[in-house]
Amino acid sequence: MNLIIEFEPTERAESIALKPYLEVDYDVSLGNDPFDMTVNALVEDKREELKGSEVILINYIGNEENNFLGLILGHHIRLHSELRQVPIAFIGTEPLLTIWKSTPELSHLLLVKGIGYFSSEAEALEAKSRLMNETKLLNTTNTTYKESFLDKIIIPIPEEQQGRHGVANQWGAYRMAQVAGIEEKIKYKYPKTLYFKHLLAQAKSPKPITPNLPTVKKILFIDDNYQKGWKDCLEGLFGEGKIDAFESWEKAKEAKANEKIENDEYDLVFLDFYLGEGDIIGKGKEALGSIKVLNSVLPVIMFTASNKAWNMHDLHQAGADGYYVKEHPETAKDPDFSVKNFENFQETINSCIKKGKLLSKFWKQKKLIEKSTLLVNKPNQINRERILERLTMFIGLLKKANEQTKFDTNTFFYSDWELAFLTLWSILNEIQEIFYEKTPLNYPNTYFQFRNSPQNRPSLRDKKQWKFINGNKGFINYDLTFRFDSSNYTSGYAGKYQAKQKSVLKYDKFTSPYYFIESNFKETFVNFEITLHNQIAFLLLNSASTNSLLIHLKELNEFRNHLYLTHGEDTDNADFFKLYREQRMLDSDPALSDEKWQEKIKQLFEIIYFLCIGNECAW
Repeated sequence: MNLIIEFEPTERAESIALKPYLEVDYDVSLGNDPFDMTVNALVEDKREELKGSEVILINYIGNEENNFLGLILGHHIRLHSELRQVPIAFIGTEPLLTIWKSTPELSHLLLVKGIGYFSSEAEALEAKSRLMNETKLLNTTNTTYKESFLDKIIIPIPEEQQGRHGVANQWGAYRMAQVAGIEEKIKYKYPKTLYFKHLLAQAKSPKPITPNLPTVKKILFIDDNYQKGWKDCLEGLFGEGKIDAFESWEKAKEAKANEKIENDEYDLVFLDFYLGEGDIIGKGKEALGSIKVLNSVLPVIMFTASNKAWNMHDLHQAGADGYYVKEHPETAKDPDFSVKNFENFQETINSCIKKGKLLSKFWKQKKLIEKSTLLVNKPNQINRERILERLTMFIGLLKKANEQTKFDTNTFFYSDWELAFLTLWSILNEIQEIFYEKTPLNYPNTYFQFRNSPQNRPSLRDKKQWKFINGNKGFINYDLTFRFDSSNYTSGYAGKYQAKQKSVLKYDKFTSPYYFIESNFKETFVNFEITLHNQIAFLLLNSASTNSLLIHLKELNEFRNHLYLTHGEDTDNADFFKLYREQRMLDSDPALSDEKWQEKIKQLFEIIYFLCIGNECAW
């Protein structure tokens, strides 16, 4: 049987009319061209008849008004995996040169094997055997199909998709779904355009890999092309209902996404660099700035079709935590690129989620400390501001610690984890300044009884009595004993004296919880005025804290004293820097792993939180 396709319906039994399909309203909101949809509907509707035909006669070339619909139909038929071996004969009266001049790109179809252009049906049927023999070769190997057809035709980029941005949106989503093995899972129907079908035919399918992504509560996705496969693809990866998608930052704010950002309801943001038709400045960068103002620690991964290095640099400077370059069709022939691109995307997501969850915990507790009445009601406002500033610095260093490279750690002998820990430790000093009143000691009366000229009683400014502000609870006191010469004068202007420091605090590093309150003042054998951990311990002992905080305080103090940025160890050793470098080698020293740092930092933060809030930290 020879099937003939004509524009207008006829009485011929073997005839198929194009016009009825052209009159149907197709959904073109996702970039589908109406003429592509017309011929695609015909091919799918009449697939069995077309497959059973010895030769398909297309009695219509088309014109500029309908984008040469007959030629578009011929391309769709030959690109169909079940129809590629059926010969196609175009019939028309226009000279071939005229057609070529009118549509030089689509006209290449008339020059490939198994397809011909004839002036009548009779002439086409005479050539049927030749056309059938030529098309048999197309089934031999994919290489023959590629060389004889795919490499010969030229498919123009649809107008809607002109430019790298438009093309990469649909192709990138499709390729990601392919690599992740979720093509069948997601609901999105990819475009039936001739251009897209040609891409699929040329592309080498990547070997699917099993996605390895973290569990999330919610992701914000802002992309003017989110409906072109991206939302469905991301929900296929993270789970249905996990993606809040909007075409612009303005639309997201209308849906109260900004409030959700402030309330920490998102684990991650995917944000497109170019938002909307005609955006040449990158509105996504502006949205990035707004998001970071609302929640500085919420990770944002920028989506972009641009591979310009300066764009990546600008986004990084603006606060982006990572970026993903949407795959462009120019990489369609390289399946390994698609796999590597997806693996890099996964790594970026996993590192951002890990970093975001860590920072978010401390950020939420910091906001509670800002509202603490314990700090607000204290007289020293400067120390309160320093605490809040250093908490912000600490979180910034914590962020850098998650981003720090092994090269920097091992080459330049520093660790952002260590800097974060020490910044947090410095807050303890601000806290003791807030809670303690320190009064310089005055000389006792016995000193003045033997001086020749009376004067105001001077102070021993290097010795101070410590007690709680607005309270009588004493922490440090001194017993002073003066030594006199044979003339009952003390030697030297300040006098020669013996000062015995006393405190009700007892520190026993061998007995847990290591810090205790005595019934009365006793002589100390460590100077409590310069040992911060003892000062903090006394505050904890006079509150409703648990022993675990005291135990952690003692362990953290010892940990701090072993850090090289504090004192260093073995500094007299000739191989000091060798030892230093070895300590920085995280892989070879589990004691300095990220997990170890996080544990110590968490314990220290809990002490600070308790002292600022008055109750234990609930993570």
